This record gives sequence, C-alpha cells and structure tokens, in this order.
Amino acid sequence: MRHDLPERSIPWPLAGILLAFVLLAGAVSVVNPLFESTDEIRHYRYIRRLVVEHRLPVQGAERVRSQSHHPPLYYLLSALASGWVPSPHTPEYQQPINPFWGYRLWEVGVDNKLQYWHSPVERFPFRGGYLAAVIPRWVNVLLGAVTVWLTYRLGRRVWREHPALAWGAAALVAFTPQFLYLSGAMNNDIIAAATGTAVLLVSLEVAQEGMRRGRLLRLGLAYGLALLAKFHLVALGGIIALALALDAVKGSGGQRSAVGRRW
Repeated sequence: MRHDLPERSIPWPLAGILLAFVLLAGAVSVVNPLFESTDEIRHYRYIRRLVVEHRLPVQGAERVRSQSHHPPLYYLLSALASGWVPSPHTPEYQQPINPFWGYRLWEVGVDNKLQYWHSPVERFPFRGGYLAAVIPRWVNVLLGAVTVWLTYRLGRRVWREHPALAWGAAALVAFTPQFLYLSGAMNNDIIAAATGTAVLLVSLEVAQEGMRRGRLLRLGLAYGLALLAKFHLVALGGIIALALALDAVKGSGGQRSAVGRRW
C-alpha cells in the first residue's frame, strides 16, 4: 500500500522553530569566546590547512595537534565559506593561552576560567582572522537548522496523522541546550547529525514505499556524505540494510515483484 508523501512546504510552526533556533545558535556563536569550545582550535587548524595550503593534512606530519584524522566534509565547507577572508592565521595558529585557566577550575569564583587570552578585537563585528574563525561556526548554525528540518520530515513519516508530534520532535532537537551550544561552535558533530538524519529519512522512505532509482540514488548520496562527515556513521549501514530487507520482504509477500520491478 502506497502512502501519501508528507508535505514539502515548511508549515508556520516549523518556520518559527527554525527561526528561533537560528537566532539562539547564532547568539551562541557570537557570545561564546573563540576557541573555548571543545577542541575548537584543532578544528580551526584543519580548516586553515585547507585554506592556506589547498590540500588535505598528511597524517603524522603536522607540527601541532589538529583534528586532521577526521573526514573532510565539514572542513571543506568551512574552508569554502571562510577562505575569501584575508587572515594571518596559519595552519599552526595558536591562540595565546591563559596560564591561570586551570587553577581550581572546579570552584565557583570571579576569576578568569577561560583557556585562552581574549582581546576586544575578537568581538562582533569580527574582522580579519577572527572573522575567518567565526564563519565556520555560522556554517554549523545552518547545518543545525538543516538537522532540525530533517527531524521534522522524519517525524512526519513516522506520525503521518499527527503533525504536532513532528513539530515536537523538531523542537526537542532544536532547543536541546547541548545541540544549541555545538551548533554555535566549530566541530564536525553537527554535520554528522544532519547527514545521519538524512540517511534515516531516506531509509524510512525505502522501507515504506520501496526501492526506486531516484530514492536509491538519494540514499547512496546521503550515506556517502555521512561517511565524509564522521567515520562512526558507517554504522548506519545496518539501518540501510534493514530498510532494504523490509522492502524485500514486502516484495516476496506479493506486494511487488522482486524481479523486474519497475523503476
């Protein structure tokens, strides 16, 4: 039995969720001091390697630590988005370290707990090297919005008769504090969430409506992008195999011919 596809337009509740998410994650990207998020300086060095040297990092040959062991998709997008900005930052860039940042950090106090020294030139509106550093954060804001939208689309396929549940799922993702925080920082976790959600969505389409050429192409594209985002998403191959198996079971049950199926 063929189900009607969920609507392709963006309903106003989802539009409100997306707008609120972009504003909140954008605020995090501006307010949180640069490089204070987990491993952010190392993600930035990877991006600068691509911008300055126009090549992928050579494993084991770098003089400073970076996240160069990760797949390149997020870093390529960030390099394309920020490469036009004149910046003195090299692939070995080091923000001046605050020598007191680790002092009794478990205690509440008024002293400076930041890992790096920061100056007023790092604040909005950003310029030069600091603009080149904040643009990759904004790339993640957009990728986070894509993840929220894909979550809604996934929810509409799971709860076809209850769109409010899909809105709720999108809102749960959008307003989870850690997701907002990560969406306003440099990392490859948000693009992993976006591509992983895309794989789940297309896999569910295959399980519900069967294999078609265009659908399989979208599934292959989503999975390929997921593998270029983060290695652990290889586990989604199990979800894809399950979706294909469910489609095969439906076909063997007489709903469609498994051989000679019309594409």
